[in-house]
Amino acid sequence: MKKVAWFFPVSAGILWGSVGIFIRSLSGYGMDTATIVGSRTMISVILMLIGIAVIDKSQLKIRLKDL
Repeated sequence: MKKVAWFFPVSAGILWGSVGIFIRSLSGYGMDTATIVGSRTMISVILMLIGIAVIDKSQLKIRLKDL
């Protein structure tokens, strides 16, 4: 994990910097701000769930006492 630790802040910076490009293009297609935010959130949740499922599937299990 320590060998790839540099990847996370670098990729976060790249993704944060590229948000404006996508917002401009999606606004050009007529999407309003709320739709863009909702779409970004849903895509993020899906990608995070896929990542967690690939790395450690046991993290997705919910125990009854956690509810």
